[in-house]
Amino acid sequence: MHSELSICFRYLTSAAGPAELFYQLATLTGTDATTITGVILKILADVEIPMDRIHWLAFDGAANMSGRKTGVQAQLKKTMENANYIHCSSHLLNLTAANIAQDLKQWKGLFSAFNSLWK
Repeated sequence: MHSELSICFRYLTSAAGPAELFYQLATLTGTDATTITGVILKILADVEIPMDRIHWLAFDGAANMSGRKTGVQAQLKKTMENANYIHCSSHLLNLTAANIAQDLKQWKGLFSAFNSLWK
């Protein structure tokens, strides 16, 4: 079974300021840091984003993504000298809501329904 990686770009526009764009769900053949890094670098090359213009990388906190030595963020920083890693705020919000939902029956049912739809 393949996994999917959500690719989003957040950038500054000259007129409107910050903008966020969902780009694609990328199919992964593996979830190790090297495979994910390769997929990300290919997408960035395809859309012709200069590596020196990338200043922030936002991923979940899993070791394969956030690891300082061999995680995706560490591997990408070798190519993107200006990049800094932050924990994805959307992922943090989801984790918080899921924890709250454990104590509230209506919310627990709602999250269960969302997860069923996603799968």
